[in-house]
Amino acid sequence: MTTKILLVDDDPGMIELIAEHIENCFTGIELVTTTSGYNAIKILQNSRNFEIIISDYNMSDGTGTDVLKYIVQTKHPIFIVLHTSDLNPILPEQLGDFFLGIVPKMNFDELNRILVKLLIQ
Repeated sequence: MTTKILLVDDDPGMIELIAEHIENCFTGIELVTTTSGYNAIKILQNSRNFEIIISDYNMSDGTGTDVLKYIVQTKHPIFIVLHTSDLNPILPEQLGDFFLGIVPKMNFDELNRILVKLLIQ
């Protein structure tokens, strides 16, 4: 069975790094990437078959928080992980049941821990 992950970051280099890491560590993953939160929301409006979103927290064209708010408002049953270099991210009051937390950028051990937990459910 394939797990579909939406990877969102406004830095193409970061997308490449995270995608390469995921593809090297996990099998049965289909990655879809985009470079803005607003594009991620458009993708989600057209497809409900993602199981996981990994999104940058701070982007200029729609943030990870915007994506999280969209998931909460539409009740999409998609797990979301935000990654950031921001030391004090501000999150919306309503996080929803599928928000898994914030991972510091480049902390692949923490990202792996979360993904392993999700992929064996």
